[in-house]
Amino acid sequence: MKAMKATLTAIILALAVSAPAADAPPTEFVTQILEPTGGKISRPKNWFYHEGHHGPVYDWMLILLC
Repeated sequence: MKAMKATLTAIILALAVSAPAADAPPTEFVTQILEPTGGKISRPKNWFYHEGHHGPVYDWMLILLC
């Protein structure tokens, strides 16, 4: 389980580091802060954001409600 978490963390960090930095997201996106880590992502304005934390697990969900 710990190895899987470490691998997933490494993949996420690799993707985050390789993504080009942008000064500001396009107008159809908003900056979403991922608490409690302080990470940031660009979220489509019409998508719903939910976060949950229990023990060492952090959950962030982006959902398009139709």
